[in-house]
Amino acid sequence: MAGEVTSLQLCLGGVTLRRAQIIFERTFNPFVKERMQASFPIDASIADLAEREATVRRKVLTDERDKCALDEETCQKELKEAPKEASKEEKKAAGDRFRKAKEQLKQAEINLKQFEAEKAFRDQPLPNWILECHKAFPSEKMRRFVLDNGLDWDTYSLLAIVRRHLREVFAPHIICTSEWRAKELLTNAVQAWQFRNMRAHMYLPSENESLDALRLLADLLDHCGLKSAAGEIEALLVEARDLMKKARMTISSSSSEQATVRLQDREWEALLLYRALFNFEQKLEQVFYFISLMISCLHCYHVCSFRWQDLLTSRAAASSFWMQ
Repeated sequence: MAGEVTSLQLCLGGVTLRRAQIIFERTFNPFVKERMQASFPIDASIADLAEREATVRRKVLTDERDKCALDEETCQKELKEAPKEASKEEKKAAGDRFRKAKEQLKQAEINLKQFEAEKAFRDQPLPNWILECHKAFPSEKMRRFVLDNGLDWDTYSLLAIVRRHLREVFAPHIICTSEWRAKELLTNAVQAWQFRNMRAHMYLPSENESLDALRLLADLLDHCGLKSAAGEIEALLVEARDLMKKARMTISSSSSEQATVRLQDREWEALLLYRALFNFEQKLEQVFYFISLMISCLHCYHVCSFRWQDLLTSRAAASSFWMQ
């Protein structure tokens, strides 16, 4: 499927860089996850302890539910078998006991269902390697996206984890000639991380910034031993440089040559989603700007109205004083 682009900056920053990120995340996710799992294995004793605690808690809630069910059945039986000569006060007391037992049974069933729902949500505690991954993020906002749920993590999360655990986890698996080269690679990873942030927050990188991001991603993958993915991104880098060369030649010759970029279905869908979100955020900003402008106008109107009323009141009071 082919997509038409009208700007070289949009092509490199919105299409080519996005294609590179798809390749990077598809390849780098297994690399990061496998090495974190191997470095921080799951502690079976913690999982067993959590399961034993859950079993004890379930038994307590089940026994409470059964006791409330027995009380409710007993109170219902007493209410039905109450003698005809019983007074109204005795019948009322039996009815109150039955309603109270019924409410307690209902609450006990709710507690048991809530416990099972919570256990299903957090059936097992987070593995050690996930907890170590979370140390790369200071706030809870990003940690909820870094879970062992089969979904790929984005470039920001992957690079943050590599940066946090570079020395003890990833350094032995990165091909570097010296410690200085490893530090340089870390710096490159941080720069690629920054390029990703630029693109993710409504700032389109320049042509040179897009080329630098492609080079940094390819260099990082190459030093991690991921030669195939690095070759794919290097091919994108060559394609981007050719487009830059054609653009310079077009400007110098004043011709109207137009290049066509062909995308795979997944890449085209990702680009469409990116454009839709970008346009939606722009429209949303315009709407919020209009609303804030209306609120400011209403605020000024009320302030002016109150001051005008104060002025009229003051003039009326002064006139009444002088007439007296």
